[in-house]
Amino acid sequence: MNFKKITAIGTSVLIAGMTMGLAAAAYPAPYVESGAGNFAVVYGAGAAVSDSTAAGTIVTELQKYTTSGSTVSAGTIKLTDDEVELRGLITGGKINSPVLDNKLSALADGKFSWNDGDGSDEYDYHEEITIGTMNVLTTVNDEKLEGVALSNDKALEYKFVFEDAFNSSLIGDADADTLYLELMGTEYEIEAITLADDSITVTTSKEMDMRIGDTYTVEGKTVKVEDVFSGSVKVSVDGTTELVTSGSTKRINGIRVKVDSIGYHTNSPETSSAILKIGKDISKTYTSGEEFIG
Repeated sequence: MNFKKITAIGTSVLIAGMTMGLAAAAYPAPYVESGAGNFAVVYGAGAAVSDSTAAGTIVTELQKYTTSGSTVSAGTIKLTDDEVELRGLITGGKINSPVLDNKLSALADGKFSWNDGDGSDEYDYHEEITIGTMNVLTTVNDEKLEGVALSNDKALEYKFVFEDAFNSSLIGDADADTLYLELMGTEYEIEAITLADDSITVTTSKEMDMRIGDTYTVEGKTVKVEDVFSGSVKVSVDGTTELVTSGSTKRINGIRVKVDSIGYHTNSPETSSAILKIGKDISKTYTSGEEFIG
């Protein structure tokens, strides 16, 4: 049967809402039509006494409009997997922690390859979200809420889990390849992972292959390659010009520019180019519990 569901949340809230909401409608339709009940009144198995009382009041009211032979009643609704009761604790439901890719398809579970200088190896990894104690909030908690909200004082944690032994001390080694990892759907260049202080350093700047005259806009400022030499690059940011040597970083007019490498052509210097990293910061270190990029 198709029922119009009326959920008893609280006596005063529900009855007041019912009186105002149905005043402009053809009451008792659509809940009772042609003498037949077309609704079910439900409340949580662990609901307060006031909620079950409210449900009974609604049933008694709507019963007046049903014809002989029609029956209506109030009953409890049982929570199924991955459901929690409104105004309850999320840990009181059946949501398992951690949440893996089999529950949330956006979470990755795969492999990545990396050469640490002694050869390339594959590493298994997965992403997961662990859930601590969170309150499920509704307009009963705060009338400014539009729908359902969750309280969160670092109760949701994202984790990138290495399933195989991984020697993070070799990241950045001269013989090792650059390490790229996809975190929360975005690929980042990883500069360091330090287990001792539970931190990760990622490149937050944009890597650009630029020739003489090329420009790139970042943070509302225009970065331009003015000239390329064998060991340095002349860079301007909104008119402020500096010479940046290969391998070094300079802060120019509020923007950091790092010269990663230079492709200098002796016979035709005007065709020379450079690999630059440009951004408000070149890289940033995050420790466990800190807000990540964005």
